[in-house]
Amino acid sequence: MDQRYDPRLQVVMQGRYRSGNGRVHDVKISNLSRYGCRMWQNHSWLAIGAHISLRVETIGPIDSVVRWKNRDEMGVEFVTPLHPSVLEHLAAQFHKPE
Repeated sequence: MDQRYDPRLQVVMQGRYRSGNGRVHDVKISNLSRYGCRMWQNHSWLAIGAHISLRVETIGPIDSVVRWKNRDEMGVEFVTPLHPSVLEHLAAQFHKPE
C-alpha cells in the first residue's frame, strides 16, 4: 500500500548528497513533499536504510534516509520535514506542470 503524508509535487530540480563515506554525488529530483523526495542517480550504490545529507538546489543540508530503491531511482524520507514555506519556495521555482 502506498502511504503518503502529503501529495508530492512534480518538479525538475538538481540536488546532491553526501553519503556515509563522505563522497558527494549529484542527483536529479523529480518529485518533492515536506516529508521526502524521489531522486534519480546513475549507478547508485546506496542501500535501503542508508543515511545521507541532501542538498536540494540551495536548500540544505537535509538529513535523509533511503526508504526504497529501484534501479537508478530512489525515495528518501527527510528526518525533519521541510517547513511549509520552504516547500512553497521550491515549488514556485521548480514546479513542473503535469
